[in-house]
Amino acid sequence: PWQPWVLGTGGSSNDRTIKFWNCTLGDRLNTVDAKSRVCGILWSEEYKEVVTGHGYSKNQLNIWKYPSMEKVAELFGHQARVLHLAKNPDGTTVASVAGDETIRLWRCWEMDPKTKRKESAKSRSGVNNSQLSLIAKLR
Repeated sequence: PWQPWVLGTGGSSNDRTIKFWNCTLGDRLNTVDAKSRVCGILWSEEYKEVVTGHGYSKNQLNIWKYPSMEKVAELFGHQARVLHLAKNPDGTTVASVAGDETIRLWRCWEMDPKTKRKESAKSRSGVNNSQLSLIAKLR
């Protein structure tokens, strides 16, 4: 993360929360109910946003504004729980791997070619995910 003393953790199917910790003091900074198992967390330093991957029942990715943890996007497409998340080097695209043996690429943030600055994706809940996602079948 952009704050080296902050740690984000995700809860399993019994907990289903995202927690942020101050590792220097050992204090919990924030807790949010994710409403499903949290399988991965990524940070966007540029936009101060957090991407989370989830399991049953929706198997989705969520984008949250940090530190308010306001959900700004839900990305659907996987048929099984998300197993891993990674960002590309320029930080605009998230790759998700799921138990359905697919890899999906999600363009979460845009790069403005004129200014070379990233602009937040216009995605919101209910977005047509086919515009954001590329699918690769593993087998």
